[in-house]
Amino acid sequence: MNKAEVINQLKKLTLETEIAEVICDIKQVSGNEHKDESIIVFLTPKEKCSKDVLVAPCKHWTLCDNITDFNHQVVLGEEMGRKCYKTYWVTEFKEVKPFKADFG
Repeated sequence: MNKAEVINQLKKLTLETEIAEVICDIKQVSGNEHKDESIIVFLTPKEKCSKDVLVAPCKHWTLCDNITDFNHQVVLGEEMGRKCYKTYWVTEFKEVKPFKADFG
């Protein structure tokens, strides 16, 4: 799945949920690879989000305030990651789904 497809899926989810979860593989500049990591994307502004208390930030790779933030902060591929001076990049987007909860 490419980044544009992920963004389109996030836009579609806006109608059914306040928070989305993007599952992906990530590689760091150090060479460490992380499989099936979670990136949280708020689809509703945090101040209006009723489910924001269900997110435990430490359980996710990063949190994005909105789709625009996701688009600017998360990069796909090593070439783009290095070009944008990122310390990590996504090697593969796997799934986009509504976020349920980190608690209970």
